[in-house]
Amino acid sequence: MKGEEGQEDQITSLNTLFDVLLNTTIMMSCITPFLSEYIYQNLRNGLDKDSNLQADSIHFLQIPNFNEALINERIESMVKKM
Repeated sequence: MKGEEGQEDQITSLNTLFDVLLNTTIMMSCITPFLSEYIYQNLRNGLDKDSNLQADSIHFLQIPNFNEALINERIESMVKKM
């Protein structure tokens, strides 16, 4: 998870990974309830105490919304080619 810019790039990479893992776990909670609950209970240790994602169970959270402004067509086409 090292970046070329040093510690700032590393923190950005880890925050992105955490966000992806948390949102993926929330979205798969209706399919694999016990596994996603286990993963969430470990991930929530990294959340702030006053965060709206802090709940007793993953099943009390809403499925996340997406922001269409953040979609980058160039990156998507590059990933498709991989």
